[in-house]
Amino acid sequence: MSAAALGVLKMVAIYSIVSAHVDVKEGASGVLAVLKTVYYVFGSMGVGLFFIVTGCGVAARPKKISATFTKLFSFYALPWVLSGCVVYSYLYFRKGAPNLSLVNFLIGNGSYLYFMPVFFLVLLFGVSLRFRVLRIFALVASLAYTVSGQALMSHVISEHLNPLLWIPYVVFGFALDASSRQSRNVFISLEFLLIIIFALWGFLFTKDQFVTQSGLNYQSATLVFLVCSVGGILVSHRKLPLGSSIDEVSKNTLLVYLWHMPLIGALNFASNNYVKPLFLVSPAIVLGCFFLLLKLARRFAPSAWGLRLLGARLQ
Repeated sequence: MSAAALGVLKMVAIYSIVSAHVDVKEGASGVLAVLKTVYYVFGSMGVGLFFIVTGCGVAARPKKISATFTKLFSFYALPWVLSGCVVYSYLYFRKGAPNLSLVNFLIGNGSYLYFMPVFFLVLLFGVSLRFRVLRIFALVASLAYTVSGQALMSHVISEHLNPLLWIPYVVFGFALDASSRQSRNVFISLEFLLIIIFALWGFLFTKDQFVTQSGLNYQSATLVFLVCSVGGILVSHRKLPLGSSIDEVSKNTLLVYLWHMPLIGALNFASNNYVKPLFLVSPAIVLGCFFLLLKLARRFAPSAWGLRLLGARLQ
């Protein structure tokens, strides 16, 4: 899998996640009402795209759990915990005590950080998916759960933390990596065929409509099909431009993901109360701010340990 293709995929994913947190208030009309729907639909794709990238990475670089755990702690755990504590404190002092504990906030049980614990599980145990028979079994089981509409987690644990929601994207990432190495089209793979079948099942028999803001929007076989289709198209077009700005941000999506909430929150406040057209460009402003931060860091402090602790990769 080419680095350029994965870079574009990661860039689209992080733009989607930032867009998901643009908060156009209820009752918006006209352009803002359309923009709210666009951000909702597009914002539903980002986490799935990141799990496709994760699947590609695990397939291409399988490692022992012990080595992976060391990398997890140094590269991901410290920035994750630090950012979670800082953002939680920010919310506490700005809005009062949040309605969930710090531990729940950190593990994503009611917060935006739910990607991190599932991501850890994939990195630790995803090597077992190297066996295709096991991947196909896991894919079918996960898709069957998705179209069932049932919630398997307890009422005190967010369904977003259920790995079954995300396994289809990880397995598709494996299929993308295999197709790339074998110069085959991923859209004729068994994995994608199964995704199509379950998407049709969900759409025809369970009235699967992910473009709604009620319930768990990620439990949708239609969404799995859409995200995997977009991911496959982005990766297959290897001539997509990867300029310096895209390259800089795509290498630091962890930094953006962990720290974007206070910035997008401030932009939401300004947009809803003062400059409504700001909604049109607020995701781009967020990514632009991180791009400038990274450029300044490379110029004045290329080995800054502080930014590394925040999740940045400056090399």
